[in-house]
Amino acid sequence: MLLFQQLTVLLVLTAAFGLTVNACDDHNHDHANGLSTEIHGRQTREVFRVGKREYASRMEWVAEGKRCTSAVLTPTEERQVAQRLRRFEDNGGRRRLQATITIPTYIHVIRDGTGTAGGMTAQQILNQMDVLNASFGPEFKFDLVNIDESNDSAWFVASVNSAAQTAMKVELRQGDTNALNLYFNEPDDSSLGWATLPLGVSNNAATLANDGVVLRYDSVPGGSFFPYNEGDTAVHETGHWMGLSHTFTGGCSVENDGVADTPAEETPAFGCPVGRDVRTFSIRSMCPCTRTWNSFL
Repeated sequence: MLLFQQLTVLLVLTAAFGLTVNACDDHNHDHANGLSTEIHGRQTREVFRVGKREYASRMEWVAEGKRCTSAVLTPTEERQVAQRLRRFEDNGGRRRLQATITIPTYIHVIRDGTGTAGGMTAQQILNQMDVLNASFGPEFKFDLVNIDESNDSAWFVASVNSAAQTAMKVELRQGDTNALNLYFNEPDDSSLGWATLPLGVSNNAATLANDGVVLRYDSVPGGSFFPYNEGDTAVHETGHWMGLSHTFTGGCSVENDGVADTPAEETPAFGCPVGRDVRTFSIRSMCPCTRTWNSFL
């Protein structure tokens, strides 16, 4: 079993190596600000379409909680993670993680039963891999091992915790516990994506089959789901798969998300919205806007 999957070590790796993904460093900051301002101006007044569903605005969709539908750690699980990380540190864990960790990656492209809806081009898949590697490198390298395609109407619209999702993963998942499996479909509940967490994943067939990340197919670079079409959704959900919580977990509390070098955020944000700073928060919070790993959503 790969070390970070067994011990959920990415939380401490982020603090040790500065792996918090800062999109403002990766993309043009002025462009990010401009795009964010444009989106925030439009999101409350324009109809927003997600697959076959239509919302009065993007904010209505956001309020429904559909951007990321990954599970969150319970308080008990958070304590278990902290205990494992302390043991890992006490046993010289950081010294054992100097070399790049290579993660075998399997991509599953799901289309509808006729094969006409869904799917990505080969170039979009390669671009998605580039975004993942740029975001998590050089400490982690995602190695594309295989791409498969399936035409299945039930799998194409499979949502989180659905029977169709279970059937899809049981049939398609490849690799050991160290392997990342990415499934690209069009969930019928309007979700953008979700991931399983490392806790509880083992070589047991039942838990292993469920492991992986499910994403909207049109969120890849060059996809049609604007503004979520730069491949950053895969970065966000893969972060969950590797053990990261949302950057706004815990809000502006001392604990925040449990990662020492992540600036505190009270609420989720998109991009680097102009004017989102301490003056926009309550006196209680007093924490600034940051565009970190969470802000890809």
